[in-house]
Amino acid sequence: MIRPLVCAALLFAAAACERAQNQAEAPSPDAPPVAAACNDVAVNPAVSVAPGPSVAAASDEGLLGGPIAPGTYDLVRVEQRNGAADWTEQTWRSLRVADSEAGQTLDFVTARGSASAAPERFSARLREEPGALIFTCGRTGEAATSWAVSRSGLQIELPAETGAGVTLHIFQRRSN
Repeated sequence: MIRPLVCAALLFAAAACERAQNQAEAPSPDAPPVAAACNDVAVNPAVSVAPGPSVAAASDEGLLGGPIAPGTYDLVRVEQRNGAADWTEQTWRSLRVADSEAGQTLDFVTARGSASAAPERFSARLREEPGALIFTCGRTGEAATSWAVSRSGLQIELPAETGAGVTLHIFQRRSN
């Protein structure tokens, strides 16, 4: 009679142990959150740049810098220069410019192929002399840049994503 009780107790203990092990493997509701994104800028799904050869503007004046008005800008055109490869996917890119104690902060978001595609994000601080973006999130280091501002938009030249040449990004200020 003792033997069946011992067997039952061992089976009960093994089942309880297995249940505790399965519960320990389940994700905890108190799990730490996923790392925060660099920014919360949203692309404008109505404004994108089609892939294909870019056409450079007739005048290739130097970009003279200047203060960039805080706000959100949407990419309306790109010009590949100095051997930069043309983009091969429909691209949505938006940029938010904000003033901070450290200077102007630029928050970028890019979606490729579809406006609802998983976004690529990075943030940088703009250094005026010499012109550079100092990456603070999503990328490291810095990138030489030049820019020009107008009443309705912003032109900013950055190293091409492939590393060869530069890309002139032409942004239009969002009206909201």
